[in-house]
Amino acid sequence: MKDSKALYVYGVVPKGEGKIPIKGIDSDGPVRFFPYQDIAALVSEVDLQEFGESELAQNLKDLKWVTEKIWAHEKVLEKVMESRTVIPMKFGAIFTSENRLEKILEDSYEAFKDLLEKLDGHSEWGVKIYGDSEGLRTNVEKTSARVQLAQAKMAENPPGIAYLQQRKLEGALREEVDVEKGKRLEEIFNRLSAHAAHAKLGALTPRELTAKERQMIFHGIFLIAEEKVKRFVGEVANLTMEMSELGWKFQQVGPFPPYSFSEISPVEGIKRWAKPL
Repeated sequence: MKDSKALYVYGVVPKGEGKIPIKGIDSDGPVRFFPYQDIAALVSEVDLQEFGESELAQNLKDLKWVTEKIWAHEKVLEKVMESRTVIPMKFGAIFTSENRLEKILEDSYEAFKDLLEKLDGHSEWGVKIYGDSEGLRTNVEKTSARVQLAQAKMAENPPGIAYLQQRKLEGALREEVDVEKGKRLEEIFNRLSAHAAHAKLGALTPRELTAKERQMIFHGIFLIAEEKVKRFVGEVANLTMEMSELGWKFQQVGPFPPYSFSEISPVEGIKRWAKPL
């Protein structure tokens, strides 16, 4: 590898040899396996004039460049996922020497092996829900004994007292709606998790970044075995129908490389010019 070049790492896979028929993050550098015993890193050469520390910092300010490179990173991982398990690295894992990469693979060999076994035959899926509490509010008004009692008391009192009762009613209604919302979201998470090897809750993206009409109220992330994907997708469809009266919109996404289930400490030794995106 020339001094002007570095190795860009996409992920770690079971042992492989040769090149992969897809363009890398730098179209001039073919993606290949960098083997160590019976595992391998997925790498391609990149030019330090574009991916050096200061150069990359500057390029990260260019949204078009960032979008193009992250997309290329993802395409490599998706291509490899078609035929083998992959531990994905986040964007920006760069080595300036092959020896350094080999040392990481050596030091973390057992950890990588264990994680590859855990992820074998699995992919990452996400379920996001967008909505508000209006549908729940209507439902709670009809079914909550606490709210109905507050409504009855308000109707019995003169206007001055009724105003205070109205405020109490609104408070009770908000609390009951929040409780019911929590129950519904917990039910959704539990039912989807039943089809997953592992599950977790993701961060809620602010409305101004989603370009959706309604707020994101749920973000579940699931590691699904290949043989359970159909049942998982079917469960999402069932929940979508069952919760339709609430006006909640479900969005199912995947399959993805299992970023959310690839926590592993060995990558600390990687030179990251860029912060993970």
